[in-house]
Amino acid sequence: MENRILEALRTKDGQKSREIAATLSIDKKDCNSILWKMKTKRLIWQDPSYRWHVGNGKVTAKERTAEQDTLLSKICRYYLQCISLDDETGVSLFA
Repeated sequence: MENRILEALRTKDGQKSREIAATLSIDKKDCNSILWKMKTKRLIWQDPSYRWHVGNGKVTAKERTAEQDTLLSKICRYYLQCISLDDETGVSLFA
């Protein structure tokens, strides 16, 4: 199915998921699931207007920044910094 979706996007770039699902005669829910799996593999990408495009497999600086600035990543970086200040003699700095 991924190959069929890639072919549909190569034929007409910038389609929404409902258009792709209609073209391939598949359920929109199934289409979305496959699209997101393909996105994680960097085969395709989605623009701000929710249109899908064939990707080049590279992570852009904007994507990298967006991934790094999640709430969970900020909490994890804070936690790692806090435990890095801890040593065998005790805590060197209270956070």
